[in-house]
Amino acid sequence: MKSSARRAAVAELVSLSAASRRFESAAHFAEWDQETLMPPGGAQARADLIGSLQAVHHEKLTSKAYAKALGRLADLKTGEPVSGLSPLEESLARGQWRRWNRARSLPGALVEETARTASASQQAWSEARRKSDFKLLRPYLERLIALKREASKHLGGAHPYDPLLDEYEPGMTVKELDPLLGALAAPLKDLARRAKGRGRPCAALEAPYRDEAALDRVVTRLAADMGFDHTCGVIARSAHPFSTGFHPSDCRFTVRAEGDGLMNQLLSALHECGHSLYEQGMDKRWWGTTLARHASLGMHEAMSRLWENMVGRDPVFWRRQWPHLRRAFPRLLAKVSVDDVLEHLLYAPPSPVRLKAGEVSYSLHILLRYELEKELILGRLKVRDIPEAWNAKSSELLGAPPPDDRRGCLQDIHWSGGSFGYFPTYALGNLYGAQLFAQFKRETPSWGRSLAAGKLTPFKDWLSEHVYRHGRRWPAAELVRRATGKPASAADFLAHLEARYG
Repeated sequence: MKSSARRAAVAELVSLSAASRRFESAAHFAEWDQETLMPPGGAQARADLIGSLQAVHHEKLTSKAYAKALGRLADLKTGEPVSGLSPLEESLARGQWRRWNRARSLPGALVEETARTASASQQAWSEARRKSDFKLLRPYLERLIALKREASKHLGGAHPYDPLLDEYEPGMTVKELDPLLGALAAPLKDLARRAKGRGRPCAALEAPYRDEAALDRVVTRLAADMGFDHTCGVIARSAHPFSTGFHPSDCRFTVRAEGDGLMNQLLSALHECGHSLYEQGMDKRWWGTTLARHASLGMHEAMSRLWENMVGRDPVFWRRQWPHLRRAFPRLLAKVSVDDVLEHLLYAPPSPVRLKAGEVSYSLHILLRYELEKELILGRLKVRDIPEAWNAKSSELLGAPPPDDRRGCLQDIHWSGGSFGYFPTYALGNLYGAQLFAQFKRETPSWGRSLAAGKLTPFKDWLSEHVYRHGRRWPAAELVRRATGKPASAADFLAHLEARYG
């Protein structure tokens, strides 16, 4: 292919991809508004709107014009790039073919119904969670799971769960994931048992904190210190903390709207801001294509949990932040010392609530959800039996059942939104993140001094160079290998936990 023809073909594919992505972004914007500002009475109209936007996105991605443009750069049957492309253009062709092939395998009516059902289901989840009554969510969840099973059949895979997992962690399968997560269970349960004697809780940091204005000021400053561009981002409140990005110039995250302990609020803010930094760091030139999308949800989780755990639980970080916190929360912290904060951070007993779990037990929460998800998709676990199955798994992995559905099977928004296959990416994020952070510290011996001085941008700059700017040019595991020189593994993650809690 001549260079002029190649450039024209690439430009056309990028343009069509961006046109499709705009409708997807509009749907995400409607979802953001649904979780932050929409009045309760707007639920059905919002579900219809989101369903229609996702349907148009699907139509554009599977149109004849899109297939024609893609066919100039890749074999439509295999996804193999045509000859004469640069390595970056080959990655573009493979990535866009993968999205196109998945989209064309799903009927438009199925995509639209799934989006509508998920939107209505999330509204039902909010009420069910508030009332701690799983029965209110049950009919919506039954329909969503039926739709996900239908999608799995259209997409195909060695295991019915594989196509759902592939949506979030491209290329990963149950066959690969089972031994990886299964190998974590025993050492984490052992370490959780040994870590029970570490640290001590601080009542002031655990008590529900409701001074939203003071908290907002602290979160805004911390986000700026991390490198978050407030001219291209928004921070708001929602029932469940989350982040979203419509474009690198418009990335948003939330903190929990209801009262929660101050430390949980701050760690959650670091986590969600980490997600938004990844979105802000994408290459705008390729927006709409896989070159400006996260490598995987596992990598996205790595980018958030790095900030939450590797930075946000480091004693050096909190010694630097302590004077700011004392000024921001004078009454709450009047009788609290920085040593109390550090001991509180080391206190890591298993919790029935994932978002309140310590580093050690967090991946056990993911294993619980992963095992139940597989059973639901296989049809071996009925929706009506979820509370009982959840409580049994919680006892097995975490040592005790949750006190109620609100803090058990209703604590997460994911299933109500149809995000089956998402949860394993949290555990993969722990593994990817620990390995990347270990490499960063090897390459940046001055990091301790920077952290003590409150300078966090060296870490953000390293991530920009090794992760953010590459988008989905390579699979997540390959991105880790290129950044660290080693295959992705659990070694650095387990070593980190052993050093901190063992």
